[in-house]
Amino acid sequence: MRFIGLLESRFWRRCVCACALPCIAASSGCADLYDMRIASGGAEYWFPRLTGSVELDSGAVAGTTVDIEDDLDLEDETPVNVFARVAFMDVVIEGSFFQAEYEGESTVTRQFTFGGQTFTVGTDVISEADLLFASGKIKVGLAGIGPLAVGAVIGANYLDFEGRVDAPSLAASAEEELQAPFPIVGAVATVHQEITEGIGFFAEAEVTGMAINAYDIDGQFIDAVGKAGFRVFDYLRIGGGWRFIDIDFEDEAEDFTWDLTLSGPFAFAEFVF
Repeated sequence: MRFIGLLESRFWRRCVCACALPCIAASSGCADLYDMRIASGGAEYWFPRLTGSVELDSGAVAGTTVDIEDDLDLEDETPVNVFARVAFMDVVIEGSFFQAEYEGESTVTRQFTFGGQTFTVGTDVISEADLLFASGKIKVGLAGIGPLAVGAVIGANYLDFEGRVDAPSLAASAEEELQAPFPIVGAVATVHQEITEGIGFFAEAEVTGMAINAYDIDGQFIDAVGKAGFRVFDYLRIGGGWRFIDIDFEDEAEDFTWDLTLSGPFAFAEFVF
């Protein structure tokens, strides 16, 4: 198991300055990113497709790149992303969390090695992949023109990924876990337009990411979200969207490489206060 420390505090100071100073220097140009008074909270029911590969070496035994779909046949999951926001003038603090547990049973069609264990052709294997994702963000509205607002994002994500492959007939199993907290930066744009009293249309787009080459870790992360919908009854927002997450980490100390992509549509409901 590998735990990645957060980047130096100097990174955070620079990000805070980059996001907050333009708003402080020209407060008249700042904008409300979300149509809420104090807070909001909701859930997104996500239908992502999991693709990618994992590779785990064990000492001098080199691992084989194992394809999530072709080799393990993991079944799709529908995780629920729970989120909450609190607004302070033009600054929004947001937290979110989701967990997905994937399982699959397949017969090996090409020999592969994972964690020092070799799984031969014709062997029945049981696979599991558990992913936990938590995020905390600070969003600052920088500018607004009519119903459009744009802002900057800083924050931190936490990933916990665990993969396991079992072959009961060979009495063989291999597993590995990677825990990774890391900082992120990004941008957000929102549009809110009132249609009639108590009913409005909104659209939002956000991209955050990071790249790291430290603590024996080499990798990158991208999270892109787009959503649209309607606000009804002055306190409920409903709609749908698409989310794309790309995770690419190589842990040199643990000889563990994972390149995963989750992408798919979601439906959501959010209560606004």
